[in-house]
Amino acid sequence: MRANPPKPLVHGASEIWERPDLARKIEKDRERLAQRLRAFRLARGLSQEKAAELAGIHPIHLTRIEGSAINITLATLSALAAAYGIPLGELFSDSLVPPQVPNPRSKPISARRRSAASRVAHKARK
Repeated sequence: MRANPPKPLVHGASEIWERPDLARKIEKDRERLAQRLRAFRLARGLSQEKAAELAGIHPIHLTRIEGSAINITLATLSALAAAYGIPLGELFSDSLVPPQVPNPRSKPISARRRSAASRVAHKARK
């Protein structure tokens, strides 16, 4: 008599979304990642269209990623990191604050200080 071959392991549906505490954490992490991706894109002066082109994804897909509306794959994360010229790990930095996006209209702090110092020096000369 032949023994029945072992049945392949069959995995059921994921329980992640059935666990409210875990689901909240995932949503929070996804929002943080979306904010960081957007900040990196803006810091490089890229439109969503140009960034999507550089990464090889559709612009609507990038819109959904930055809006925290979808889960992002590792492949897409890697492509975006490459498009932004950063190491993949930088997207997961321990920093709670996304990278600062420079305001092109404002002077750097050191330039503002120099300007203030030069005004004071100029007034002193008068």
